[in-house]
Amino acid sequence: MTTQIQQKKFYFEALKFYYLNIILYNQVDQVKMEIENMKIQFEELNKKKRRKNSEIKKLHVCQHCLKTYGTYGAKYKHIKIKHQE
Repeated sequence: MTTQIQQKKFYFEALKFYYLNIILYNQVDQVKMEIENMKIQFEELNKKKRRKNSEIKKLHVCQHCLKTYGTYGAKYKHIKIKHQE
């Protein structure tokens, strides 16, 4: 009789751990989903917004072909590549 009681106690204890394990797995899945959502939000916040071509003031003009550029560096690179002498 005592062995049956011990077996039932063992069975109920095993069931208790089984259900606790299921609960913990669900909590882990929820935390993983929250982490993924946070990563997505972080990436969206850190995206650098580019200006459109029409928004850039083009003050630098190539002397050879009169093409305009937004920065001196871009104009210099253009001259170096396109107008080599």
